[in-house]
Amino acid sequence: MNGLEKAIKQSGFRNELMESEFGLFCDKCNNKYDYYKFDNGQVVKDGCDCELIEHHKQQKEAFFKRIERNKIEKIYRYSIIPYDLQGATFENYEPQNESQKKLFNICKRYADNFELNNKQSLLLQGDFGLGKSHLAMAALHEIKSKGYSVLFIDIPQLLTAYKDTYNKNSEMNETDLDEIIEKVDLMVLDDYGTSVNTFGNQKLFSVMNMRKGKHNIITTNNTAKELTKNKDLAKQFSRMMMNATPIKVDGDDYRLKGLV
Repeated sequence: MNGLEKAIKQSGFRNELMESEFGLFCDKCNNKYDYYKFDNGQVVKDGCDCELIEHHKQQKEAFFKRIERNKIEKIYRYSIIPYDLQGATFENYEPQNESQKKLFNICKRYADNFELNNKQSLLLQGDFGLGKSHLAMAALHEIKSKGYSVLFIDIPQLLTAYKDTYNKNSEMNETDLDEIIEKVDLMVLDDYGTSVNTFGNQKLFSVMNMRKGKHNIITTNNTAKELTKNKDLAKQFSRMMMNATPIKVDGDDYRLKGLV
């Protein structure tokens, strides 16, 4: 009686051995093994290390996935998201006209087809209260759920974040913030076109340079003419529009709906 068969009988294993072969060779782990098949369908390959190797491989993959998830969550925590956008999804967006339906479809398609190797950006243009930020956040949530790193921030908060890095008590310095902005898989810049000072223009030019040709969603209430009204803005706009598709949306401010 083979050693494994004897051990099975001694352990009180109740299933009947149906097949057995000895001295087989596994061309994957290069080990010799004995093959056993029981009446419950269970198969044992005594001496073959393939299952053990696969188990270790899965553990390693799970370990690196945990590291990646932690990195994604750490970056996401730097997002500054208004309360009314925190629960924004594609499901709870209600388009009011054809223009908003088109915006919805484009943003949904962008999220569904998001791939790191296919660098694309969206510029969402239109007046206040048309759902631009809502759909940008909905896309961000969906893309994050696929395991990509994401960051949402509006222009005033972005500039404040840079100013805060100069504080000696800050948890990160300017280089740390630059690295997050440069390497994040998707960045949503909300409310672009807000009037800023010289410092703001310099920082925005730097940010646009770092995000040039990457995945970005940018929302603005301004027209292209307003976004290029001087040399500094035109330089920013040029970098911002690399690989970007502009989508104009119109309609009435949903926040004022029902008000006279």
